[in-house]
Amino acid sequence: MTDQITDAIAKARDANTPPPSIVGIPTLPVELAVPEQYLKLDLACGQNIRAGFEGVDLPGVPGVHHEMNLARFPWKWADNSVGEINCSHFLEHLPMMYVDKHGNELPFGDPAGKDLFFAFFDECYRILRPEGTMVIVVPSCRSSRAFQDPTHRRFFPAEAFVYLNEGMRKANKLDHYNVACNFDVAVDPGIFQHKAEQLNLMARMAEVRDQILDERWNVIADWHVKLRSLKPSPQVIAAAAAAATIPPTP
Repeated sequence: MTDQITDAIAKARDANTPPPSIVGIPTLPVELAVPEQYLKLDLACGQNIRAGFEGVDLPGVPGVHHEMNLARFPWKWADNSVGEINCSHFLEHLPMMYVDKHGNELPFGDPAGKDLFFAFFDECYRILRPEGTMVIVVPSCRSSRAFQDPTHRRFFPAEAFVYLNEGMRKANKLDHYNVACNFDVAVDPGIFQHKAEQLNLMARMAEVRDQILDERWNVIADWHVKLRSLKPSPQVIAAAAAAATIPPTP
């Protein structure tokens, strides 16, 4: 009987057809998993929406898909509904202020509030799916690009973004920051091309190149930040909640 089954499957494979039912056991149809569809949002896109993304910006900006103020919360998207976020040259425009859960200004240090920087990223974290990604571009604080625009209000070293990692905040006892998000963080420098050529950066030893990038002004133009959402899936959360309700075995 085993030989009959093997022969039948081999013939079916050769004929590029599904194997037949054998000895009364029906062939089960193969159901391919349909990948979930997640949104891809370009926040504060202006008129340069990233290809393949839906643009989000203030009312009146031509061509955007969603008109809204990104400093007002909550945003309209459901939890875990977004797969990718792009946000280029927006964070430096965020006002320096404490806000409540809706984005209303609070007195500095109010225990019910948080810095608008963290409120923004908490909302990104809420709408991103588990393992969802976010790409951010901001001017380096060691570049004139950070200061040349009179509407810039925030100035970023690369290290600012590690505060978006829960483990870092816990290690430094920063729970009073009232931050919910938890991201894996990677930051890369975007270097002015003419400076790279003038300083012959690529031909230098890594130690020398790193020293130049750390100390010289107007070498790094922007920071390119890559975030990955570190949160359990809704299924894992539901399973943990269900397990918590099961009484212990006597």
